[in-house]
Amino acid sequence: MCYTVGGLFFGKEAAAMTAEQRRQEILTLLEQTDTPLSAAALAHRFSVSRQIVVGDVALLRAQGREIVATARGYVIPAPAGLVRQVSSEA
Repeated sequence: MCYTVGGLFFGKEAAAMTAEQRRQEILTLLEQTDTPLSAAALAHRFSVSRQIVVGDVALLRAQGREIVATARGYVIPAPAGLVRQVSSEA
């Protein structure tokens, strides 16, 4: 079964990947969409249990990644407010 969420393709991954590769791919998917991605959808994509995805997200957060859990899934929040760059040149 294959489907899309937030314009991203979800289906069974053909090649086996390491846990670190899976966590990096989860991070990449979250960075590419502003639509919440559920643990169940991510679990289906990587052929692992939902609890494995929950653990992966916990490890990513422990590494300092800002990932927010909402009722509809995980998101990386957009920067808040006005961002200004101040020149260091005088």
